[in-house]
This record gives sequence, structure tokens and C-alpha cells, in this order.
Amino acid sequence: MESSKRVVVVSLLGDVFHGIQIGTTVFGNNSYDVAVPEWNIDGVVEKTIIAQLGRTSARSVTVLQHDPGLRARMEKTWTAIGGYDYKDLLALARQQGADTLILVRPSRYDNAPAHKPGYGFFERNFMGLSRRCFYSLFITSAFSTASGKEMG
Repeated sequence: MESSKRVVVVSLLGDVFHGIQIGTTVFGNNSYDVAVPEWNIDGVVEKTIIAQLGRTSARSVTVLQHDPGLRARMEKTWTAIGGYDYKDLLALARQQGADTLILVRPSRYDNAPAHKPGYGFFERNFMGLSRRCFYSLFITSAFSTASGKEMG
């Protein structure tokens, strides 16, 4: 990152809050999704990263300009073996003159398969005992737009 001069940042966490309830039996299971665009999660994440990385005048850090369908298109590229295909995202960053792309994206967690990628609320009830937590599942990656490879 020290050699990065023009950095673009994009968060693809989205505006959906996931709710998951796991009961003692399958009949007690429930899940829901709630749109929370007023939280502006992506905007807050992008502004926070820009504020931290932009503290030096040797580097320009801005938000990657993109259309609203980018997150859905990225999600469609995911495969269990290959992960995500970043070539369109990297091409967009190059078109905007960036040498580095910072990407914040939802991730899966194999040890907690009931948790949906992104963020939400999880509750598990078993024989009268209950555990609850808010969660977030995401990965922040830095890519060189020249090589297309993840840095670090």
C-alpha cells in the first residue's frame, strides 16, 4: 500500500439486515431480511476507509463510482471452488485511474453456515436456553489494478 498513489474504495455490503432464528427443532427455525437503506452501511464504510487512508497527502483516495447493480453482478460470479471473479471490478477501477482497489465484501463463514453473508442478528434457542448476537461477516481486500492480484 505504501506505493499506492490513486486508491479507490468500494463497499458491497448492501442494505439488507439478515435475521436468523434457530429453534430446538426445524419447526422453530425462522429467517427474515429487512431493507435498511437509511443506515447507509456502504457509505459509512467507504468514508471510514477514505478518512484513514487519506491522512497522507501522498495518496488520493476516493469512492469507486459504479452503478447500483454491481453488488448483484459480483454475487453471481461466486463459485465454491474459484470464489469471486474480480475482473470487471478491477477494469472499472482502472478506468477511473486507480492503481489500487480496496474492496469490502460480504463473506461466508463455514463454521456458522446459518449466518448469511453481510450483517444481521442471530438467535439460537435450545431447550429453553437462548443465545443472541448481532454479527457481521465481511472481508476487506486490497488489489493492484495493474496485476489484478490481491496485495499483502
